Amino acid sequence: MKKSQASTSDSKEINIDFLYDLPTNQTPENLGRMSTSLSTLKHEIQHLQDTLIIQNSEIAKIEKKIYESKQENSMIKTKINKAKLHSKHQSKTSIDYNFQDDFNRKEIIKNCISYTGIKTHKPKQLSTTSVENEKRIDKLYRIMKKNNEEYALLEKRLDVAEGLLGLKLR
Repeated sequence: MKKSQASTSDSKEINIDFLYDLPTNQTPENLGRMSTSLSTLKHEIQHLQDTLIIQNSEIAKIEKKIYESKQENSMIKTKINKAKLHSKHQSKTSIDYNFQDDFNRKEIIKNCISYTGIKTHKPKQLSTTSVENEKRIDKLYRIMKKNNEEYALLEKRLDVAEGLLGLKLR
């Protein structure tokens, strides 16, 4: 029997006989099967490691897509917020416009001109027909319809992005 001393704090002897002795009950066939099993296990472990590497790369790709969709989502939100702010600003400016003050200012100017004797030139009557007005209205309607469609499309894209990211609670 071979004995070796380990340099541990309590200096215990370690038995290493089992490394050199073959079990007596093992036949060469059993040893061959064990060797085959070990090589099979090694191949299976290698296959699992390869699968793990592939899955990790797919996870990295998915994380990248999530990051990109988050960026796209924030861009869409920014566009929607800008559109909301723009429409709010436009509605606010149209509401804040004081028509009474404008009318009074025009009356004062008109009265001043008439007192000073300045001849006022009446502006030429615009020669717009109802057909031209209809064309302008149709054009403005088409522009408005296009803007509404773009806004609806942006909202749909936002809904899809939120759904993909799991942010949507509906």
